Amino acid sequence: MSEESKTFTDEELISQLPQSITKNLQWPPQISEVAQTLGSDEQPEERVGKKAKIMSELPDYMKIEHQQGEMDKPFFRGAIWGKLQQNPLAVIGIGVTCVFFTKAVLGSVRNDAPMSINKNLRNRVKAQGFAITMIALGFLYTQQKKKNAAVSQQGDYPSDQ
Repeated sequence: MSEESKTFTDEELISQLPQSITKNLQWPPQISEVAQTLGSDEQPEERVGKKAKIMSELPDYMKIEHQQGEMDKPFFRGAIWGKLQQNPLAVIGIGVTCVFFTKAVLGSVRNDAPMSINKNLRNRVKAQGFAITMIALGFLYTQQKKKNAAVSQQGDYPSDQ
């Protein structure tokens, strides 16, 4: 005896989901105006307005990157160089972690002594701990710098009394 498998429609599947999930679903799914504009053929003048619409829907951090020209820079000159200038010890720690991990993997491929592989893996953990510590300290330093800048800006303006 062979049982025929029943094919459910989308509405039947959605009706079986819990209410907490289905209340957030839009059915049928709506395509945003931005997604609809990306595929359309139009004049360059119309694209400028639509680019502004897309920019208005971006998250704040992406707007800042776009305003500062970060989107136009090549990857290594933009993102990586900026992070190296921002927190050089973290980038160095990540690089050293990668070096020790690569040495351990290549050592296992070359059938090096297990002690050598284990030593490289232990050094990787130490370098990884250093990198995580530097990332955390860099974050705290950045937050403190922003806080100090906000306090100094408030001090520049006399308060209305």
